[in-house]
Amino acid sequence: MHETNSVAEAIAKDALSAVEFHPLHIEAIGWAHCVSDVFAQPKNFIDRARISEEKRKSIHEALDGVSTVLLVSYWTADKKPEPLAGFGTLYAFLVHPETFEVLLAEVSTWRS
Repeated sequence: MHETNSVAEAIAKDALSAVEFHPLHIEAIGWAHCVSDVFAQPKNFIDRARISEEKRKSIHEALDGVSTVLLVSYWTADKKPEPLAGFGTLYAFLVHPETFEVLLAEVSTWRS
């Protein structure tokens, strides 16, 4: 299942295709419940990410000349979560909005 938020369907498809062969994407789609989202975020979104300064600098350099970054997320769980009671693993990818290069891939957890 896929939802798009704030990006055109064509851009969402390209962003999803960009992460398609990444090992973390392959892990994400192996879950019983997996929902993807694609968001466009201002590139200063990177400044709030919990990443090293070196990685932050390299991502900002890669985003030179553009104002946004695409955030591709896969919300996963062992089963379809109940409203306001779910939890699972979140696979997140930062993708360049023009070249569709994967700039960062991270795994964390989510809870309703």
